[in-house]
Amino acid sequence: LKAKEVSAANPQPQLELRSQLGDDPDLQVDVNVKTTFLEALWINMAEEPWTDKPVRQALAYSIDRDAVVTALFGDLGVESASQSLIQPAAELYVTDAFSTYTRDLAKVDELMTGAGWAKNGDGFWEKDGTVAEVLIATTEGNQRRETTQDAMQAQLEEAGFKMSPDNSDAATLFGERGPASDFKVSLWATVGTQSPEYCALFCTKNIPGPENDNAGQNWTQTSVAALDEVLEAAEEELDEELRIEQYATAQDIMAEEVVAIPIDPLPEIAFHYPRLVTGPIGPNAVNSLYWTLNVWVLVG
Repeated sequence: LKAKEVSAANPQPQLELRSQLGDDPDLQVDVNVKTTFLEALWINMAEEPWTDKPVRQALAYSIDRDAVVTALFGDLGVESASQSLIQPAAELYVTDAFSTYTRDLAKVDELMTGAGWAKNGDGFWEKDGTVAEVLIATTEGNQRRETTQDAMQAQLEEAGFKMSPDNSDAATLFGERGPASDFKVSLWATVGTQSPEYCALFCTKNIPGPENDNAGQNWTQTSVAALDEVLEAAEEELDEELRIEQYATAQDIMAEEVVAIPIDPLPEIAFHYPRLVTGPIGPNAVNSLYWTLNVWVLVG
């Protein structure tokens, strides 16, 4: 692509991708944030100190998520954090339930002291001899995700949370540690469609265990009765308007309980040279860049 030997490309949105290509006036760049990917911090609610809702809420108030997204995708013009745990492509169902969680250190102090924590000599929250440490597991060697960790570290430590990476290769993280809920907090993306199916991720019945042959996808061990009720109902609802209402309620509960923290929409990016190829060319949330390949026209 740099040598202008490629007509079009649809790469993953890795860091510095846009800047590496320079300001080529011949290159058309299209960015789509309404994708089927949603990157988030997934919190293991069975692990201390994340069993305590005020601590989870304090974590959410510790992060300037817009600043994190800007550090990742500012070159692409993407600077706003996701405010929902539903993938952006399912836009009929997406709300701004998490918009209340902006960086607010006074709120962090209020929540943590109210839950019995106090800052130690190093400036970290401590309770009964235990330091509030944010161990974040993600895919080792993934520059984008490691940069996300780096962008969060200073913010979290200023808020009083000790932060450390806990990374593994992809095969270990997704094949072993995830299904075994062997993490404290994790950073990865979910992939969905234009219709959310979130009971699989958050209903109590889908926590891996004997009843589902350890195949459940609720790796975060989330167990919230009110959330179970609304997601199980939505799972069987055929009336779209009612289902939209149910998912709005579910998102309010997810935000109140902080079952996870949405970070970014993992934008889809597409490049093409109009002097080489023309037509309806651009990213598509479901079918990628090549969904209209049959009507592209080669130039020259």
